Amino acid sequence: MKTYDLIVIGGGASGLAAAITAYRKKKSVLLLEREQKLGAKILVTGNGKCNLSATDVCPEKYNHPDFVRDILEKENVGDFFRSLGIMTKKTDKRIYPYSESALTVVSKLRAALPETAICTREVKKITQKGNLFYVDEFACKKVALCTGSAATRGKASYDLVSSFGHTVTPLRPALVPLLCDTEYTKGLSGLRAKVRLDLLLEEKVVATEEGEILFKDGGVSGIAAMCLSSHIARYPNKYVLSVDFIGDNKEEAAPFLNGGKADGVLHKAIAQAVERYAEKKCLSLPAALSGFRLENVRCGPLSQAQVVCGGLKTEEFDGSLQSKLVPGLYVGGEALDIDGECGGYNLHWAFASGIRIGKSV
Repeated sequence: MKTYDLIVIGGGASGLAAAITAYRKKKSVLLLEREQKLGAKILVTGNGKCNLSATDVCPEKYNHPDFVRDILEKENVGDFFRSLGIMTKKTDKRIYPYSESALTVVSKLRAALPETAICTREVKKITQKGNLFYVDEFACKKVALCTGSAATRGKASYDLVSSFGHTVTPLRPALVPLLCDTEYTKGLSGLRAKVRLDLLLEEKVVATEEGEILFKDGGVSGIAAMCLSSHIARYPNKYVLSVDFIGDNKEEAAPFLNGGKADGVLHKAIAQAVERYAEKKCLSLPAALSGFRLENVRCGPLSQAQVVCGGLKTEEFDGSLQSKLVPGLYVGGEALDIDGECGGYNLHWAFASGIRIGKSV
């Protein structure tokens, strides 16, 4: 039986980056992926446009900044994309493939490995005998778990390494639409607005985002809401969401709030919701426009989440992402308890962590 230098479990961003980087170092590599197609999550990133990264990636965008700092600073994801032949472009702070197609990214990643390095199968067990690991019946010197999480049609595989004594922190959906009480938002599903959102805990602002929200049955979505979901996932509590529809335009908006109506400023249905809120709360219309509160705010279900908050405990891994408990065992990407804000940060981490593993083996 052939003994591989490295077996990578998981054919997503982190697994592909790890396998490609190790293969380029002349290591014998086998990548095992349960799906017929590689990069399933990559294909749906950024609504298929593939938000690869961001221009302002930094440790503070993640839940464990000290753990990710060295990897983010030293592993150049942009160079990795260029080495694959992927031209990128910047849109605001986001980095996309120039083609704006995730298929470009997946096809270039796939082409960087030979057919013999890829096998479609779902791994059942990792065992260790002497100096070798056995991934089912395949033998290797080192093994990397890069299976991600159960978010976005994924499957959690923490049990493959928990038998070695590793700890999984509590798992909660993140980068997910928010649920809330809907007394004042009925009939708004499908409508969008540019707003400022303040997340309140006991009347104190604990997080703020600006951008677009999308009203949905049962709550709100959109980039601004999704960003706040990370904070809620990391620090569960009883939150209130304050929606400011007019921001710094209060003086400009004032002449258009005639007769207690806001339909000269907002979409008619949203305006009527704000008017009802103002009447019920005994507020002036300008006050309601800048402080439209949604109560009982919480994260939506895992089935709608892009990322999971939680995973394998980072304290049990070193700077090369090698286990401190089991030398030769590595974990990358979202399988670790690392989650970033919305906007390409999670995919950047997946690629960067995979590159670090590939360099380390």
